[in-house]
Amino acid sequence: VGIQPRPGKGENEYRWNWDAPLFTSHHKPGRIYFAANKVFRSDDRGNTWQTISPDVTRSINRNTLPIMGRVWGIDASGKNDGLGIYGTVSAFSESSKNENLLVAGTDDGLIQITTDGGQNWRKIDGVTGVPAMTYVYHVLTSQHDEHVIYATFNNHRRGDFKPYVYKSTDKGATWTSINANLPERGSTFCLLEDFVDPNLLFVGTEFGIHFSNDGGTSWRQLKAGLPTIAVRDIAIQKRETDLVLATFGRGFYVLDDYSALRQLKNIESKEGHLFPIRDAWMYIENNPLGVPGKGFMGESYFRAENPPVAATFYYYVKDDLKTKREKRQEEEIKLYKDRKDVPYPSYEALKAEEAEEAPYLLFTIRNDKGDIVRKLKAPAKKGVNRMNWDFRYPSSSPVSLTPPSTDNPFSSPDVGQFVLPGTYTVTLSRSVDGTITELAGPEKFNVKLLPGTTLPSTDRPAMVKWQREADELKRSMQGAAQILSDVNNRVRHMREAIFSVAKPQA
Repeated sequence: VGIQPRPGKGENEYRWNWDAPLFTSHHKPGRIYFAANKVFRSDDRGNTWQTISPDVTRSINRNTLPIMGRVWGIDASGKNDGLGIYGTVSAFSESSKNENLLVAGTDDGLIQITTDGGQNWRKIDGVTGVPAMTYVYHVLTSQHDEHVIYATFNNHRRGDFKPYVYKSTDKGATWTSINANLPERGSTFCLLEDFVDPNLLFVGTEFGIHFSNDGGTSWRQLKAGLPTIAVRDIAIQKRETDLVLATFGRGFYVLDDYSALRQLKNIESKEGHLFPIRDAWMYIENNPLGVPGKGFMGESYFRAENPPVAATFYYYVKDDLKTKREKRQEEEIKLYKDRKDVPYPSYEALKAEEAEEAPYLLFTIRNDKGDIVRKLKAPAKKGVNRMNWDFRYPSSSPVSLTPPSTDNPFSSPDVGQFVLPGTYTVTLSRSVDGTITELAGPEKFNVKLLPGTTLPSTDRPAMVKWQREADELKRSMQGAAQILSDVNNRVRHMREAIFSVAKPQA
């Protein structure tokens, strides 16, 4: 059933943007807003509508605007091919602090603000630093301060690809640019506030997403697997503190638990840091298709990856840890650029490079008794990263330096047994040239069983104890079988050697 507002008798047709803003009220269940060239409100989920604004656009006839320096006639080649409707509301926001504070932005460069629920609207025609009539792509009323409003402008249709991100602290009376160090080329689309820290902002651009810890004074790009793609909209899943991105043509992306970004500005002077760890839920993941992944469904079957079943440790490391070879090569590059002589390394220096163990980060997990249950390695890369622990002890199988094959979908991964639910700690250390140095921790966290198990254990400690004993028996049997195999193999070689010798030595 269509719920789009329709013009009344004697009214002109409404002008709808291709992405006409539809907004759910923070204050009243069933209340929604929809905007064309006018703003509409419904208190019954769209069954009836009330017009709460006049035409809030410039109402300009597009055919009177110059294109490439002149006004063109109706028969100009391609003049009206693929055009969207012009003179529309392109952005809308209702304040979560004040239900009567509404903000609308238009595709012809206006921002309209009402503080009385739509009875009166104040027009903002032009923001200093933004070209006239620039498309208002996004407006946002702060969830922390009623007086704060954000707006992003996008002028790429006029060949201007600069970012335009602005903030007002007086309900739109004055505006300040918070572009700061955003890339000079990269149109801006959307902006969102963190629901805990008002200074933590996210902005979507033509080439990705950036975040700021200081209210827009400086920005940093978030990557972590995100391709170079236009981020058109942003949402936050508050229960899990997940950042959700809607991109142009590349689907949705989710950054799990971005809460570490709230603390980043306070810990950047440290060599290393472990962020607080949320409760970790332990369970056995189901494979509804019989085998992991999308099974044999083929590439036309869409399936997104789930987060790993694991305790996730977010950590920060100030600097990359580099090998002797990497440091030497960096110095050589500097000398090359400065057109200076590059000394040839000595034989001893090259041997030291070859013998050096590559630096790495070490995560040591202990139970509530202080016993080590698992040690994990990670690359020694700077910045904020994460490490996952799968709640398991190390595998009891013999160590193999060959990565396991993934060709057989029916083979099971070689993993250890699950640990008991309870309280654990993790410490972060670094290894440089064989020397271990502790950087952060211990950080405490809880491992919990996901409820709803089909056949729950009545005595889980006893079950885990038996599993560990069975695992040890398996390890012993594998070791004995390997020794027996080695002895048999040696005997076969000895028999063949005796046979091959023409005259045995006395």
